[in-house]
Amino acid sequence: MSDYSKERHEVTFRHAKKEELLLIIDLFSDSFKNDPLMSVFNPTGKNQQQFIHTLFSVNTISYFRKHLCFVGILEDEIVAAALVKKKEVPEVNFVDYAKSGGWKLITNLEINHFIRFLATYDKAQVACKELSPDGWYIDTIAVKESRQGAGLGGSLIQKCILPYIENCGGGQLTLITQNKNNCQFYVKNGFTNFDKSGLTNDQVKIDNYSFSQYISATVSDG
Repeated sequence: MSDYSKERHEVTFRHAKKEELLLIIDLFSDSFKNDPLMSVFNPTGKNQQQFIHTLFSVNTISYFRKHLCFVGILEDEIVAAALVKKKEVPEVNFVDYAKSGGWKLITNLEINHFIRFLATYDKAQVACKELSPDGWYIDTIAVKESRQGAGLGGSLIQKCILPYIENCGGGQLTLITQNKNNCQFYVKNGFTNFDKSGLTNDQVKIDNYSFSQYISATVSDG
């Protein structure tokens, strides 16, 4: 995959490299430390910081192995990253998590909380799966805290993710967010909010917003 963008900030978007995974995991963990979803995934708050880091470690490694992991590089620093499920490729499952160190989540949450965590994660994605069972899906997208507000998240979508999907035959792209403040950002980037539901775990309840956008395939000149 070639570089997708070098804009005024000289940001370069590309596939992540294996040796960059720890930096990406740290970026995700820091970006989502106060996300509402984390309080539902781990309502007891037990070992919360460790849980969040382990969650993104397992998920990032799983996606890197099976799907797509993109990064944005600015001045030799990873400033943005995204995990994207490939179209018509089975989603990350329990076996993938196990191979990527998922047992650590069980240790952090205890088995009963881990089972409920998986159930909550599945419930959050129900609307997207019903709309597009085999489509593209943005699992995680984040910008480094010190670089937020510079348009890097939108650039990652517009200059990297969407062109990649266009070049790979297009299709339905979905995502979810539990942060209402993010909704306008996704609308601005061409997504439509097609479902709103609630997620509850141990009396902790939050809203869950599902978004979609259809991406047309690149038309060949030939």
